[in-house]
Amino acid sequence: MQTANPLRVKILIFSVLENEFTFSDRDWLQLKSIELDNLIEQLFQMFPNFEDLKVYLKKWSLT
Repeated sequence: MQTANPLRVKILIFSVLENEFTFSDRDWLQLKSIELDNLIEQLFQMFPNFEDLKVYLKKWSLT
């Protein structure tokens, strides 16, 4: 975690939970309005275990 860039983490989680981050003004405004802790909490609610998240990300990366 010490080397993780919080903004990149936030963009990645936002893309998983909401929609692919397009760097539009709308996406930036929405991203700024959400705390990283809240995104992480939502991520854990949506994917209770790491394996589920891995499967989702693999499918997501193929599209």
